[in-house]
Amino acid sequence: MVEISKIEAKIVRLIIKETDLILMLHRVYDKFKPAADEKNILIICNVPLMRKRLSFSTDGYKLFQTLNNLVSNAVKFTNEGHVEFGCMRKEGMIEFCVSDTGIGISAEHQPNIFKPFYQAEKQYNKRYEGTGLGLSIARAYIELLGGEISFSSEPGKGSVFCFVYLVLEYELPDKMLLLH
Repeated sequence: MVEISKIEAKIVRLIIKETDLILMLHRVYDKFKPAADEKNILIICNVPLMRKRLSFSTDGYKLFQTLNNLVSNAVKFTNEGHVEFGCMRKEGMIEFCVSDTGIGISAEHQPNIFKPFYQAEKQYNKRYEGTGLGLSIARAYIELLGGEISFSSEPGKGSVFCFVYLVLEYELPDKMLLLH
């Protein structure tokens, strides 16, 4: 709750330093694989196939927290099927996407999902515990890093959250390695 207060007060600082994207994606995968296995859902990480590290300057903590919040929600709200995340090159930017085959978000709730403390379905509160801050923090971090987030969702079919991040110095390869 402290972080959302800092975001609302516009006093969040960025700490820009070299960040290894491949390592970060592996860390997110490793963190959520046990929860996915426990729920008997497949978790797939699309990792750029590299011979060396892919690092660039960014606030690695905020980028990690953003991916963490999006993958956490995907695993939390998926009871069968899969959660998939990763990144790809897109017109001088990196596009990160997190998709799932979860419960989805109804059209009436979609305009509000990035609002702090908003929880789309009150009947899910006890079943899917949380504060309703993950998406609002993710959006704020993405915007602080110069990116934009979008999503699509259909009840009963799942959700896809994507955000773009401008990277001028590095190119991602076309080939990907899947972890699952």
